[in-house]
Order: sequence, then structure tokens, then C-alpha cells
Amino acid sequence: MSRNAKINTLLLLLVAALAVIPLAFGLGDHKEEPFAGADGEAETAITEIDPDYEPWFSPLYEPPSGEIESALFAVQAALGAGVLAYYFGLRRGRRQGEARARERERAGVQTPEGAREQAAGLRAPDGTHERGGGAATRAPGTTRRCAPAPTADGADRPVLPIDAAAHSSRWRRRHPVDKAVLGLGLTVLAISLPPWPGAALVLVSALVLLLGPAGVPAGRLWRAYRVPLGFCVTGALTLLVRVGGPGGFVSPAPDGPLRAGELLLRTSAASLGVLLFAFTTPMSDLLPRLVRAGVPAPLVDVALVTYRMSFLLLDSVRRVHRAQAARLGHTTRAATWRSLGGLGATAFVRSFDRAARLQTGLAGRGYDGALRVLVPEARVSARFTAASVALLVALAALTFVLERPLS
Repeated sequence: MSRNAKINTLLLLLVAALAVIPLAFGLGDHKEEPFAGADGEAETAITEIDPDYEPWFSPLYEPPSGEIESALFAVQAALGAGVLAYYFGLRRGRRQGEARARERERAGVQTPEGAREQAAGLRAPDGTHERGGGAATRAPGTTRRCAPAPTADGADRPVLPIDAAAHSSRWRRRHPVDKAVLGLGLTVLAISLPPWPGAALVLVSALVLLLGPAGVPAGRLWRAYRVPLGFCVTGALTLLVRVGGPGGFVSPAPDGPLRAGELLLRTSAASLGVLLFAFTTPMSDLLPRLVRAGVPAPLVDVALVTYRMSFLLLDSVRRVHRAQAARLGHTTRAATWRSLGGLGATAFVRSFDRAARLQTGLAGRGYDGALRVLVPEARVSARFTAASVALLVALAALTFVLERPLS
């Protein structure tokens, strides 16, 4: 018996056991309906907890009898079984076709794909490919895909874009307190002030500071900002409609556009305030100073090690991905999925290996419970902090002067 046959037999026995064991041991004999569904059990529990509860949702269609409901369930199960059977049958047919193609190539019979590639000049008669300007001896019937090359600007290094921008920022040498007063202060104003014009003023101010004095490139800022902006837009869209009510199952909310605009202004402005702090303050400058602020040292050490390990993990993932691409791991969709699974497993194993090596290295260097790192010398600038506070006060005052409803 083959390995697949053994696995299928074991699965069938498990399914049979799940169906027979409850009947054999009489697990549902004490109930009026031993085979009731989970929805019925939930309805009973809700009724016992709150007898006066009124459902807020009614089914779109309610079968007139239990027989019709059972028939609909059977149709649903049949459709699901048909989809699964089609998928597995298609996968099996493709696998058998690939196996037959490989057998024909071993026997010296050229496949239609190989004939087309040879006619197009992509494959020599001896089975080598000439794609990309050079020939490489390869297995017949496969296509070469080159590994990605490192970029000239140093993007091959495992550095996060925000961290790289923070290290190259014009405010890199400023104390984190200076930047926290400005960036996090703008975030607090965006949340607490009225959306119009408060959040709009905060958004414009943060954008001007990022692109101007902080010196953040516009392209890099957009690549980092588009992710939180997508969440902001998604959250705002949900306020445009409401579920239930006299307008039907889904209907436009009465004040939907107004509330969506206010939420979008608040969240987008607050996100820019946080990015102003992140794009100008490297984590290696912030974390060690948290101990002086009263944060427990072990907690800061764990965050610092996790931050460092994230770069090592990204580096391992990048190297494994390049190795898979160089070994034709992404030639087909099936090969890509197999490579993705192998990449996850390898990254998981390497993360534990890195952690064990880190622990061994710390023990060999006399680790006594505290990680001592060099922190760049920086002083809190009273002038910069005063200017930041003045800007925040001016934004708040201008908001109350220009305040009007957003309509």
C-alpha cells in the first residue's frame, strides 16, 4: 500500500469514528434534539440568559418547512463537494500530465512546449536556454528565471525604509524628546481638536515639516504613509452605510459622508504626526533612553533584541528567496507555493537558531541582565522645544478661531 493510500485510509477511519462514537456512547440521549446545530444551541442559550431579547437581524429567506431547509443544506454540501472534487481532480490531472511530459522527454520525444521555444530561439537543440544573453545547461522543458540582483543604492542591506530615513534625517542628532514633543503633540492635537479645521491644519503642518525641515524624500514618505492611509480610508468607508433599519438591510447612513470625512481627517493627520517622529528618530536612539525615563530595563532589552533580530530575520528571508529564485523555485505557480512554504519553514528554524546563538554569545560575554549600548550624545534643545510648543499652541488657537462645522 502506498503512502497516499495509507493516509486516505486513516482519514476515512477517523471520519467514521467521529460519526459512530457519539452514537455508540449515547452522547446526545439526554437532549430532545441530539443532532441540533450550533445556531439552535446559541438561540437557546440567549433565551435563557435574556428572555426579553429581541433579535436585531432577520433572515433574508426562511424555508417554509424543515424538509426544505434540509434539502438546501444538502445542495450546499453537494456544491462544496463538487468544487473540492474539481480542484483535486484538476491538480491530479496536471501532475499526471507533467509526469508524462517528463517521460517523453527522457525517451527523446520533444514536447510541444520545447518545440515552440526552439522555434522562437529560446532553446538550443541540446536543451540549453539562451534567455538573457547567455546559455545555461538545464533540464529539458524548464525555463530559467534569474535571481534578483542587489540594487546600487544599498537596498540589498536588511534595513527598514523608515529606519534608513531616520538615520539620514536632518534631525537625526536631535534629542528624541525634542521630536516627541513635536510629532506626538501633533498626533494629540489631531485626535482632540475638531476635525475641521483642526485636523486639516495638523495634517498640512506635519506634511510641511516632513518634506521641509526634516528632509524626508516625498517618495519614501508616500511608500510608508500609504499603508496607514489605506486603513484610514477603509475605516471611513464603513461610516457611509448602516446595516438594518427602515431603509433595508444595507442603506446609506444619514450623516455618513460627514462622519467619514471627519474620521478620515483625524486618522490621516494623526498618522502623519506619528510618522514625523518615526522618520526622524531611529529606534537605536530611542530604546536605550527609555530606561532613563523609568521603563524597566528587562523590557527595554527585550524590545532592543527583538528589533535587532527583525533585521537578521529579514536578511535570512531575503537570502533564502534569492537562493530559491536562482534554483528555479518560482518557475510555476505550484513551485512558487512550494518555495513559499519552504521559505516560511526555513525562516522559522533560523529564527530559533539565531536566538540560541545570541543567548550563547551573551552568556560568553558575561551578560548580567542588562544590555549596555552606546547612545549618541544629544541634549534637549530648549529653543526647538519652545518652537514646537508655540506651533502647537498656534494650531490650537487658529482652530478655535476658524472653527465651523464640516458640511
